[in-house]
Amino acid sequence: MRIVVPPLKSQGIKTKLVPWIQALIPNVAGRWIEPFLGTGVVAFNSGFNRSLLSDTNPHVVRFYKSIQSGLITPSRVRSYLEEEGQALRSAGRNGYDHFQHIRTRFNKNHDPLDFLFLSRAGFNGMMRFNKKGGVEYSVLQEARAVFAILHHQDCQSGQQYCLPYGRGMGIRYGLF
Repeated sequence: MRIVVPPLKSQGIKTKLVPWIQALIPNVAGRWIEPFLGTGVVAFNSGFNRSLLSDTNPHVVRFYKSIQSGLITPSRVRSYLEEEGQALRSAGRNGYDHFQHIRTRFNKNHDPLDFLFLSRAGFNGMMRFNKKGGVEYSVLQEARAVFAILHHQDCQSGQQYCLPYGRGMGIRYGLF
């Protein structure tokens, strides 16, 4: 079975554990209830057609709600990542100046596409949040490596950044 890899990246992502977790999931009808969504890799590979997904991180919830509502689309993600990836590639201090610009913009506006960028551009998806919900600490990978990551998958194919499963699974998102 092909594993659906979520667009968000974080430390401790369970992608490699999905086959083991799938073996533990009982073969029953119903819906998957996920109180700790994180990147979504476990829920998106649960095999259930309906899910109730929650997380305490409002940026994760906002990101997936934006996909669910159609605010984030494959073409919009592709355009955004191409534009920001190009700016990152040409920015000063090996891309760090543009990375800081996006981090500052995210802390002000909490844009879900900036959240995606920071999760993908940060080393190992490492992000730390302050009490106000802003990104406090994130370490930039080398700009050339980030540019390659952002352009690795073609959004038109429905891979990596496009999340074609949002409507198909009938996912609902919410906070506790």
